[in-house]
Amino acid sequence: MSESPTLSDIAKATGVSTSTVSRALKDSPKIPESTRKRIQSVAKEMGYEANRSISRVMSEIRSRKELEYRETLAYVTADPKGYEAHIYEGVLRRAEQIGYRVDRFVLKDVDQETAALDRMLRARGIRGVIVAPFGIPNAELQLAWEHFAAVTIGYTMSSPDLHRVGRDVVHMLRMVFSELTSRGYQRIGFMIEKTHEARMDYSTLAGYLVHEWQLSGSKQVQALVDEHLTADSIVNWYEREKPDVVFTMDHNARSWLEKAGYRCPEDFGFFVFNCYNRDSTVSGVYPEYENLGAAAVEQVSGLLERGEFGVPTAPRCLLVPGLWCEGQTIHRT
Repeated sequence: MSESPTLSDIAKATGVSTSTVSRALKDSPKIPESTRKRIQSVAKEMGYEANRSISRVMSEIRSRKELEYRETLAYVTADPKGYEAHIYEGVLRRAEQIGYRVDRFVLKDVDQETAALDRMLRARGIRGVIVAPFGIPNAELQLAWEHFAAVTIGYTMSSPDLHRVGRDVVHMLRMVFSELTSRGYQRIGFMIEKTHEARMDYSTLAGYLVHEWQLSGSKQVQALVDEHLTADSIVNWYEREKPDVVFTMDHNARSWLEKAGYRCPEDFGFFVFNCYNRDSTVSGVYPEYENLGAAAVEQVSGLLERGEFGVPTAPRCLLVPGLWCEGQTIHRT
């Protein structure tokens, strides 16, 4: 009997990464349906069979473990609105699943309240700290970190350089651009405000520029990166660059283009990298905020178990992929 092909074998045959193959074979909605079916078809032709029995046994073993309270974690946020609530939801759910409780601390003035927060955490015996994304880039939070096992979420905190959980931006962008191109979109236009992109550590713009670098001149679109996006700046950019699809994080851009007389998706596709929910009618990627929160809990739990406190000499970053949302603002396959 011939050996079953590996994920790497299937990845080479389909031209995608092994992580994409893994998710596609699990029928993950994070991967577009057309891509999933193609990978599954190739895997079947190659004779791939998943060992489901081992997965089932391990799942049963995990479910039988008795859950005992471990300790309380701190969730520190300075921007408790919008998507942050989804992150916190993921933190609470995963913490409860593995035996932790969570106390939430909201900082209204980071500079003025840091010392009080440090005293409070130590007085309560809290050793594990999760720092939520800040509303501004290059934020700092100066605690007596030698007492804490800590992880930050996102890319907004620059000092100290802690272990981190963030969006897998580059991988997701490769998948997004590949899928949009397969649907006939040749000129992909990107627009974003500078502060928002700075909060992403410029990873979205970097991924877009790499994509543009690979294209011929006729398919290249000059990105619109400005301090503040306005209806005029967006419409002027659109009429100058004439993109087939607009890729952005500004949900207002669609309505501004429609008010200028352009139809979506007939005249232009519209794709956002920050869908508000998993059932978004706007096509795009949902950042899986809940999974970011859950991953942060797992990171902190591991640090506590290993007794790793303080600012790490070699910070680790765990990347979490987003979820493809088909929506109604791009052409279907």
